[in-house]
Amino acid sequence: MAFTVNDFEDLIRILKQNPEWQERMRQAILTPELLDLPKVVNQLVEAIRELTEAQRRSDARIDELAQTVAQLVEAQRRTDETVAQLVEAQRRSDARIDELAQTVAQLVAAQQQSEARIDQLTEIVQELVQISRDTLRRLERLENWQVGETGRRDGERFERETLARAPALFFGGRGGGAGEPHLREKVGDWLLPLYRQGVEVPPHDDPLLSDIIWWKGDRVMV
Repeated sequence: MAFTVNDFEDLIRILKQNPEWQERMRQAILTPELLDLPKVVNQLVEAIRELTEAQRRSDARIDELAQTVAQLVEAQRRTDETVAQLVEAQRRSDARIDELAQTVAQLVAAQQQSEARIDQLTEIVQELVQISRDTLRRLERLENWQVGETGRRDGERFERETLARAPALFFGGRGGGAGEPHLREKVGDWLLPLYRQGVEVPPHDDPLLSDIIWWKGDRVMV
């Protein structure tokens, strides 16, 4: 059985009266990508938060590195006092340098991880943009369908109302829509002489393609 416009309006009314059915309708209509869109956005926000936290830790480590360098400068100044102190200070400096090298290596690794996450975020954003474009195209098609459907319904309603008021509009007479069997038979009788003469009626003059045919006596209105 075909799904009519009245069925569609009933469906909208039922969904408004039963909000719990709306989620099931969304799952039936929307694609899995659109249903997962809120989760993807939350993942994006969480990734940005983690990236911000990683940058904050990087800044804190840079501050620690600056403090360590300042301590090394002070230690180097003290090593100038004696050779023994210089040897000991140098040993401490070497140890500090190793720590700094490890810290720098960790910072490099963190930076690489940050760049990898940025690449992942870029891919996610591109997917979201594509999903948004697809959604806009679907909404545009739906809007065009609704406009066309509304125009068709208005035309059909106007035709029905005109046919219903035809006796009053034309002050009597008989007739109806060109698609009615008895009316097509009537028009065929009128055109029979032309058909017998081999005269072809062009489409733009064919009364069988009109909306309404009405006659009173020997006068016919198309």
